[in-house]
Amino acid sequence: ELPMRVRKKTPLREAPLVHRFKVHLREFCCENLVCDNDNCEAYLHIDFDGQKFYKTDSEPDNANPEWGFKTAFHYAMSYLDQLNRRELRVQCFNKSSGRLIGRAAVNLHTIACGPEHCQLTLRLDGQDEPRGTLRFTCVMKMLSSDLTVICSDLSLVMQGCNAPATLQISSSLVSSAKPMVQEHSAEGSWAGPFSFVYESTLKEFARYDEQPEFLHFVFSDESGTAQGEASMEFRKWLPNLRDKEQPVSFKLPVTYKGTKDEAEAFGNVGELKGNVLYQNLPVFAQMIGGLWVDNQVEGG
Repeated sequence: ELPMRVRKKTPLREAPLVHRFKVHLREFCCENLVCDNDNCEAYLHIDFDGQKFYKTDSEPDNANPEWGFKTAFHYAMSYLDQLNRRELRVQCFNKSSGRLIGRAAVNLHTIACGPEHCQLTLRLDGQDEPRGTLRFTCVMKMLSSDLTVICSDLSLVMQGCNAPATLQISSSLVSSAKPMVQEHSAEGSWAGPFSFVYESTLKEFARYDEQPEFLHFVFSDESGTAQGEASMEFRKWLPNLRDKEQPVSFKLPVTYKGTKDEAEAFGNVGELKGNVLYQNLPVFAQMIGGLWVDNQVEGG
């Protein structure tokens, strides 16, 4: 009788994470194209990492063409460390002669964490002579589908003492969602955790303009009358990169919940203390301002 072979089960490998980016391409133009005495009728071939291909219209009799071309799409990849080996490649052709005027490329790591605006020199393979200048805008925002904000160990103090209150928490990022309401606490403390999950990019989550995103806390007495409020801007409490897995302690002023004039008249009526932890933050965000010129950043 032949011995039975026992086949060992091969452990299943976990599928790699899929990282997503929102990409917008627009504002393509060229300057000082070299068309070798041919009538210049330029158009572009655009190749985004072999996943998206586009061709612009041709611009007749123009060595400084501008195209109204624009597009938006989602780009997905599994391994972020490969971004510097992926490229956005652009070729500029002359329709009247069928010849290539020049080509240029920039890697996606540079785009994902550099400026939105790019200026590249067009060249032919093996030649150093410039054949023109290519300009365009590429907005590339890394998207997190489960960016999570967790608040815990909340404590309300008014006039130097723990203040009894009912707590209501809402988020500016999801204005249509119902506020999270916690029962009245005689000690003015709520252990939590209170979690909010978003689909967002880092630029949208940590907005730097005059309308930052935030969590809003409203405190009411037992009759349901609002007594105070506080706001925690996400941008102001982002963790240090070395300690991103650790909660950040915050302290917020509590103002009177009323009209703007009443709030200014009363000033700060208390203080809210607590901890906040961010999870699944996008690890890439583009620079604010600046211009990528061939192999260096100007401004930004």
